[in-house]
Amino acid sequence: MWVTPRDLEILARVHDARACDSGALADLFPTAKALQQRLWRMTRAHFLKVHRVGNQRAYSLGPLGARALGLSTKEIRISRGAVARCLSLARIRRKLQAEGYLPNGQDQVGRTAVLRAWRGGRRIAVAVCEPNASPRAAQRFVNRLLRLIDPFEPLVDELMIFGTIPTLLRSTKVSVVHHGRVTIRSLTS
Repeated sequence: MWVTPRDLEILARVHDARACDSGALADLFPTAKALQQRLWRMTRAHFLKVHRVGNQRAYSLGPLGARALGLSTKEIRISRGAVARCLSLARIRRKLQAEGYLPNGQDQVGRTAVLRAWRGGRRIAVAVCEPNASPRAAQRFVNRLLRLIDPFEPLVDELMIFGTIPTLLRSTKVSVVHHGRVTIRSLTS
């Protein structure tokens, strides 16, 4: 397969996100059909790997894709859980853009990936709670992220936490100091 500069751009974006869906690459091709065809060719030629999580697909670098970018194959291993997190972050990023937020990068807080966004001069941080987390684990997750909105030296103005199980969302408690600055939302549409 002939590798074009656009293919190298696809490989670089997939590497930066570790795994991404086709929505993260949509601006590179004029039509969705052209993108799907190119991804299919790159997958077939082992430049990309396909990971299926439910009815969604994510792409990560394959052995030839890693070689095309000059990486070792040890750098590109990715687990099923990591793919699921990447897909949920991509879905949240699109949901925030639809609501008028401007994405502003991604940080790591411990093992948690936190998206940053802006809207109307307000800085927000967005994180995703594990779908199979117990109520106690969800509470620990929220407590770990509360330092982002510390009243004395806040890094962001608001913290949004997405989760999939409504009972977990209702069981999470936030202190009075942080009340109103933490939004807990359902990940399901």
